[in-house]
Amino acid sequence: GLIENVASNLPRIDFTNDTKGHLLLEPQSTNLITYSEDFSNSDWNLGTNAVLTYETNITAPDGSLGVYRLTLPAQSSTFLQFQTGAGTTNYTGSIYAKSASVNDEGFNLFYGGLASSRFITNNDWLRYDYNDNGTQFTIVNDGDTFVTDIYIWGSQLEEKSYPTSYIPTSGSTVTRNAEVCDDSGSVQDFNSEEGVLYAEIAALADDGTFRLISLDGGDNTNVVKFGYRTTSNAIYYEVRSGNVSQAFQIYTTTDVKQFHKVAVLYQQNNFKLFINGVNVLSDTSGITPVGLNNISFDVNNASS
Repeated sequence: GLIENVASNLPRIDFTNDTKGHLLLEPQSTNLITYSEDFSNSDWNLGTNAVLTYETNITAPDGSLGVYRLTLPAQSSTFLQFQTGAGTTNYTGSIYAKSASVNDEGFNLFYGGLASSRFITNNDWLRYDYNDNGTQFTIVNDGDTFVTDIYIWGSQLEEKSYPTSYIPTSGSTVTRNAEVCDDSGSVQDFNSEEGVLYAEIAALADDGTFRLISLDGGDNTNVVKFGYRTTSNAIYYEVRSGNVSQAFQIYTTTDVKQFHKVAVLYQQNNFKLFINGVNVLSDTSGITPVGLNNISFDVNNASS
């Protein structure tokens, strides 16, 4: 299946656009369609020339067996419609579909305003979505001029400008609450008074000039910076707070023209320089800068 149900208080991992997956955290949303998979229910309105059948041998995106097949001939009154009655608010509708024939099949989504561009399905389940104003979620064939023969599953209509992950319904609207990632840190854990400034760098030349990267508050008063200086093959760092130098150390490498992974750790009474993962210099006295909110490829004064 393409979809997995996850219980409350367990993380959801989304593989839609990333083969390694990422943590899915979404805002609150409601599926306004009361029967998201049962298109034969009377809440759905089938056009007089449309044909809806249930086929038990087709695997749905969630791995279960049984989906509906919607056939819309090239004539009028060929649609499947869910009436929301919720005014002309901006909605996003979505549905899983795939071709029910050996050919690619097309269809449109329509809300009573403008129809979507024509979606072309193949023999793989894909989710299609469309955003517009209207009161109806409608599947139609393009201008009554094309035959549509598709399997459908998992319809959703949300009062949002984009679709969220599928919310199944079976008799009423369903709301998924907003998700919160607990113990992921707070302002006490992540702040501008301590941290690590890191870059992988190589000098174009060992020519005795200052070239720096800095994390600063808009000037050289409060700053964490590192880079090259006039000394040959030297990498140095400096931490300044209140326009006073708190930590200043120089490390000599074999060749600054080779790439080095450079990291400066800054914390009250704890300053360290790491080169390629090795702590090469330390300073255990000093306060940290405040208000760091800017990355500069100099010392924020158009020099170095």
